[in-house]
Amino acid sequence: MSERMVRQFMEMVRIDSESGDDPRFMQYLIGEVDAMGGHATLDDYGNLIATFDAAACEGVEPILLSCHGDTVKPGVGIEPFLDDGVIRSAGPTILGADDKAVALAEEMAATIRSEVKAAGATVGIDMDEKCRAVQIPEDAWSVRIAKEALATVGIKAEAVFMTGFTDASIYNNRGIEMAVVGIGAQNEHSTDECIEVAEMERAVQMLLEIFRLVAAGG
Repeated sequence: MSERMVRQFMEMVRIDSESGDDPRFMQYLIGEVDAMGGHATLDDYGNLIATFDAAACEGVEPILLSCHGDTVKPGVGIEPFLDDGVIRSAGPTILGADDKAVALAEEMAATIRSEVKAAGATVGIDMDEKCRAVQIPEDAWSVRIAKEALATVGIKAEAVFMTGFTDASIYNNRGIEMAVVGIGAQNEHSTDECIEVAEMERAVQMLLEIFRLVAAGG
């Protein structure tokens, strides 16, 4: 599994997909979904929605997985390489991280510096609340299934409350229960970002166990 997984991961991260410029990667994913017998479409916002028919588990509630296809900057011309079991970026780019955490932090820092220089200035800030923080109970289905699956790969997981913005926040605000599970990446959203192949393997095994548990009516 490792050789094929690493080869495909490197193939994927070489496809430029910075936020707002990811159509080529979406088309790549559509081809992959089709090859696996799934059904893939793009919505009006460019999001890829893929579905797979149930196999030997008809009648079981479907499961939703959500992830990013886009990356933060700098994410053009990524050249991954394998270094003693760890995948890194050879150039001054990220490896494959998503969201806007870096851009948000830079904007906040610039605002604070500006205010310090303009001591005594009054600033009005308009807040556009996209979603509210949601606390999922420890015994929630998504948390329980994730913890059981992680236990099979040797991880004793503990649920924690996250104050940062995630896509799961949007789903939970709309009544779709979702928990966030990491994949073992290190130094996310930076040019030092990397991930161990062993952690990628455990992430795959965790996902397979989640599928097995759900199919069994867990």
